[in-house]
Amino acid sequence: MMRVYLDDRLLEGAGSTLGAALETARAGAKGRLIVDVLADGRPVPNEHLDNPPTHSPYAGELRLATADPRALA
Repeated sequence: MMRVYLDDRLLEGAGSTLGAALETARAGAKGRLIVDVLADGRPVPNEHLDNPPTHSPYAGELRLATADPRALA
C-alpha cells in the first residue's frame, strides 16, 4: 500500500502505481500545478513522470507539492 500526500494532506484511494497517484493528485490540485514529486524522500525521475512505470507499489510514500501557477509566472 502506497501512502500518497498532496501538500501534506493524505489522498485516500490514490492507488499504488505512480500513474494512478498522479491522476488523483492532479484532480485534487484544483488548478494548482504539481511542482515537486518525491518517492520515499527522493525526487521522482522526469522519465517516470513522462512515462510512469506500472509496477505496484511504486513507493512506500509519495509526496507531491503544488504551487499557484500565477506565482510561478
